[in-house]
Amino acid sequence: MGRPCSVKRRKQKKGKFGYHINRRSLNKGMKSKVAANINCDPVRNAWDKTMPAQKNLNNMGLVYSLKELKPKSTAKQIESSNLHEQPSEETAKKNKCKNKAAPSNEVIDTLEKQAVKKRVNTFRFPKEYVRLIHYFMDKYGEDFKAMSKDPKNYYQETPKQIENMIKKFKSIPEQYATYLRERGLLNKKLIKSQS
Repeated sequence: MGRPCSVKRRKQKKGKFGYHINRRSLNKGMKSKVAANINCDPVRNAWDKTMPAQKNLNNMGLVYSLKELKPKSTAKQIESSNLHEQPSEETAKKNKCKNKAAPSNEVIDTLEKQAVKKRVNTFRFPKEYVRLIHYFMDKYGEDFKAMSKDPKNYYQETPKQIENMIKKFKSIPEQYATYLRERGLLNKKLIKSQS
């Protein structure tokens, strides 16, 4: 017998070309939408819609492809190359001509400022973990092996995992301060740190 209808229709549809679609205007529309899809504000603001992506990024001082990225030479390599060879006047002129269009550093500066901003640690342990950590610290102090063998260690965490969990707990000031306040240790810790 013949093939099922759906397979035959699929084959026929595959070979069709959409003559009613204007590809030129479709591509122009795609080019204008490129800047709208950029998530980084400084890059989106500096984007020029009339230029291709590679030129845009080069003008901003960014690299389009990692292949273009060259390793930075160290100071020793520069000194040794300067001692052995003095650049001729022609090469110096060529280098000046190439470097005329220096990239603007505004985008790079804003990106660096955003990267430097400290991120606020918003991590908090759930109540169940806080209770478990309180129990372990009250009962065992700093003995992580004993903590791992305790029957309340439901998740069967290793001594190292428990140690890291307690370090993380101590790095969260809100939760650790409440633990110290409840035990009356907060004032003693402050006195020791001041002296």
